[in-house]
Amino acid sequence: MNTLIIGGTGHIGAAMARAVEARGWPVSVMSRRRILPTSLAGTTAVLVHGDGHDEADLARAIAGSSLVIDAAAPYPLRPETPENQRALVNKARARASAICQACRTSGAVLISVGSFVTHRTARGPLSPLLRRMHPYFAVKEAVQEVLLTASNHGLDVGILNPTGCLGPWDQKSRDLALIPTVAAGRLPGTVRDVVNFVDVRDVAAMALRLVDTERFGRPILVAGHNVPCPDICQQILALTGRKSRLLALPATVGAISLWSLEWALTPLGRRPPWPSLALFIMAQCGTVEPSADQLALGVPLRALSETLEDSVTWYRDIGYL
Repeated sequence: MNTLIIGGTGHIGAAMARAVEARGWPVSVMSRRRILPTSLAGTTAVLVHGDGHDEADLARAIAGSSLVIDAAAPYPLRPETPENQRALVNKARARASAICQACRTSGAVLISVGSFVTHRTARGPLSPLLRRMHPYFAVKEAVQEVLLTASNHGLDVGILNPTGCLGPWDQKSRDLALIPTVAAGRLPGTVRDVVNFVDVRDVAAMALRLVDTERFGRPILVAGHNVPCPDICQQILALTGRKSRLLALPATVGAISLWSLEWALTPLGRRPPWPSLALFIMAQCGTVEPSADQLALGVPLRALSETLEDSVTWYRDIGYL
């Protein structure tokens, strides 16, 4: 299948591109970059320059594709005023609608990578409040709503909603990457909560199994391994040969504290060193088990130890460790 990956130079996108290439399918990656990054070195991926949030660029890039994988769905990093949040939600809806329309015109199957938070609508008494405090949740829910509407109108849409993703080929900012941040001792603390992580390579395999099995029209929660956050931090420190003592707090406490700091620093034109988003997401996580739809895809999960070891090797190779 002639495949276009929107956001193909990102962490999940690079894993998708490599999985598609392994099948022998032609693969293009849409990005604002001018050259392919290290994460796609050695692949045959063709770079399509364009803005994955611009409707005209999306229509041009998608034309002629038979499979489109959206690995660049928007996610707000910082809290916003209610007015700005509405604008972000409307923009995300418009982008998702444009992708659906372009796929309909091209006759393409659409696979979209969303977030597990659309399945975790209530976890603890503070959960509804936390979800209103950050625009991430409203944006993810709005995008999924557009996709399901398009599916109801005949578009072949597969939706994967993974938990936290780890694995090789991540080239986001070092300060936003969990493993380099923990290894460098830049975290003053961690959270007590159980979190769930899945390998990006397993997510990519599931995306292609969605195409094979035509499991379209319903969001699939994708879970990996449940692990207390302090434990995974200690595993990272052991693999990188570093030592650090981390204070453990409930994710809810950490999220509200960082959120308050973000709002306090905004009028000063400053930002805290760590966005609150990661803690808001962790507060919604907890123990997550693979859904029946995920199990039906038949993709075995890599061991968490393998994922961490391969991730550390990758970050060392690109100079993050």
